[in-house]
Amino acid sequence: TNYLGIYVLHDYKFPWLTRMSHNVNELKEAQGIVALAAGIVRGALENIGIKAKVTCEILTIPRCQFTIVDAATMANNNSTAKGTS
Repeated sequence: TNYLGIYVLHDYKFPWLTRMSHNVNELKEAQGIVALAAGIVRGALENIGIKAKVTCEILTIPRCQFTIVDAATMANNNSTAKGTS
């Protein structure tokens, strides 16, 4: 975390990707799998009252990185970017 509402989770051996190889076809499939995982995390957070944007990036199979940005941080960044702090 950077203590500003952005959290980064590293998984060096994501179980859903451990049996996949490194070819292009499986990389496309892996992107769909991590998108599902990010959606599950986002839904879990929303069920406990936290609105957030959750993304996942595949660094190398089976390693991935989840980034969670809470809604308040996104709103603050948008207003700062527009010059209306």
